Amino acid sequence: GYYEIRIHPVMKSGHAAWEFEQTWNFEAGLKNALVHHHEIVVPHDADLGDYHFHLNVVDKAGNSTTIEEDVQVHESSGGDGPEIHVEVHPDDGQLYQTGDDISIEGHIHGETGHLAGVLIAIVKESDNLADEDVNDSNSIVMLHTHEFLNPEELEFDPTITVGATEDNNYPTPNMISDWNLNDSYILIKAKDENENWSFSEHYNIHVITK
Repeated sequence: GYYEIRIHPVMKSGHAAWEFEQTWNFEAGLKNALVHHHEIVVPHDADLGDYHFHLNVVDKAGNSTTIEEDVQVHESSGGDGPEIHVEVHPDDGQLYQTGDDISIEGHIHGETGHLAGVLIAIVKESDNLADEDVNDSNSIVMLHTHEFLNPEELEFDPTITVGATEDNNYPTPNMISDWNLNDSYILIKAKDENENWSFSEHYNIHVITK
C-alpha cells in the first residue's frame, strides 16, 4: 500500500502560492504503521494564509481512506535552531483583562539537534527587549522548560490567567506584581543541544486590569 499527501492554497492570490504533492510506499506486509518525518518543507516565499491538506491512505487491496484538514501557513521562525510552529494564537492586538486566559498552541521540533530549552513569555512592548535578551526574569512566563519527554519534538499549549499572582516558570514560579502591560506580545524562544536558537514572530496583545 501507499499514502499520499496533497497541499494546495484555498485561493491562489499570489505568484508564490505553494502546492505540494508526494507519495510514499509502505513496507510490504505491514498491518499498522506510525509515520513521522520532516520531508514537507514550506518554501520561504510561499504565500501566507489558508491551505487545504489532503491525506489519502491506500492498502494493497486498493481500499482507501482520505482525511482533509484546513491548515495555515504562518511566518517562519528566525534563527538556526529548532523549528517553531504556532497553530493557535491570539488575534493581532487582542485585548485581555483580569480573569481572561491567555493561551497559545503549537509544536517545536529540532532540525540539527535535540531540544535543549524552550521559553514562551509575555513581554511588555515598552521594555524594548531584543528577542535574545528576553528571559524568565524580565517577562511573564507561560512555559519554561529544559526537560523533554521526546527530545526531538515538543507540543505546547500553555495558559496563564490575567491577574494570577505567579507565572508558570519552572521549577520556581516568579511573582507577578503588575498585569497592566498595555501593548505587549507573546514570544517563543527555543534552542537545541548545540546552542542554536530560534525565535517566533511577535504575537501582539494588549493586557490591562479591570
